[in-house]
Amino acid sequence: MRILLILGHRLNDDGTISEILKRRLDKSIELLQNICIDKIICSGGTPCKKAKISEAKRMSEYLINHNIDKKLLIEEDKSLNTIMNIIYSKKIIKILTRTIKNNNNINNKIEVYLLSSNYHLNRKIFNPVKLYKFFIHHTKLEIVGVA
Repeated sequence: MRILLILGHRLNDDGTISEILKRRLDKSIELLQNICIDKIICSGGTPCKKAKISEAKRMSEYLINHNIDKKLLIEEDKSLNTIMNIIYSKKIIKILTRTIKNNNNINNKIEVYLLSSNYHLNRKIFNPVKLYKFFIHHTKLEIVGVA
């Protein structure tokens, strides 16, 4: 199973998608043209209270409006920062992993494609190697950066 995990970015005060988040979503659409993805986790809560909508909901809407099948989408709408993105998304990935095992498909490895902006991926707090260790055992992690 291949999972695309898209990390959110603060929405504009009027609830519209920021340019940074738009670039991440456009990159995810490009990636979907080249890689077969089974599930997409849109991760982001509502840190911008003025927006009155979660980043995850707005990301899902954007992807659906760009012809991405809504059955692929999972909204993680509780997180308010990068660490929470990973913690809550990890819980979703564990549920998906259990589903695979319950369907007697143990040999189906989990691959997670983590998509964010390059500046975000290069922060000390967001070191991909440390994140890999944080993710589920036997999960392959691919890092996808956006300029």
